[in-house]
Amino acid sequence: MSNITAGLTAALMSLGGSAINRRNITRKTPNFTSTLFAKDQLLDGAERYINKQSPDNPLTSLALDYTPSDVIDKGVPFYKSDLDRFAQYGTAHGNVPAIEINPNADRVFLGHELGHVAFGQSKAGKIIQELRNNPKLKKALIGASVLGGGAAAALIPGDDDMAQSLAAASVLSIPTLVDEAEASRRGLGIMKEAGLPATRGQRGRLAGAYLSYLGAPLALAASGNITGNMLDSDPSSQVSYEEDPEMYTQTRSTAY
Repeated sequence: MSNITAGLTAALMSLGGSAINRRNITRKTPNFTSTLFAKDQLLDGAERYINKQSPDNPLTSLALDYTPSDVIDKGVPFYKSDLDRFAQYGTAHGNVPAIEINPNADRVFLGHELGHVAFGQSKAGKIIQELRNNPKLKKALIGASVLGGGAAAALIPGDDDMAQSLAAASVLSIPTLVDEAEASRRGLGIMKEAGLPATRGQRGRLAGAYLSYLGAPLALAASGNITGNMLDSDPSSQVSYEEDPEMYTQTRSTAY
């Protein structure tokens, strides 16, 4: 895969993933599948699900707020893919799990955010989310992703080293990818527990959201790969004296 192809693919994955969900997550008015009408049912289902999955760390409290109306009214320009204000999780005062959600958004997005909460109640999930949400580590991972991909490209002769650069970037994106995958898996379980199993379309919306996260390591790998290949000296492209003595002589003469 060429650097240009990788960059374009990453952009299309990110934009395509967000485009799939934009209308359903940024809705300004509710419809019959909106979070507004399923909140209580999903919260009850989440409590039962989490208490079954993590009996040693049951859910005792949860802070849930709706996205401010001015943010909903303003919406998100088509050229931006940041939809976090319409569905996000985190922690409130006292380290209480917290969710902010657009009440008009499809209920599958609340299910997904509750899936994050469920994953965070597990021992492995707590570690993964701490790694992902550490601001200093975020900056370090972004830098390491670019430098790691660049190092792979610089150390491997030639320009056919995109796979190695992608591997370097993907490894560093593991906390985010695992957290998002587990949130969707557990979110679907919560919806089922709540008596609101996800439809095929709702599953597709979660797949679209995950697609945008998959595009990030590809973009980082492509940028690092381009930089690395600029520094790469490919021995296969160098002509020896035995192969072409005339060119070698001309090059030496020009140098002096």
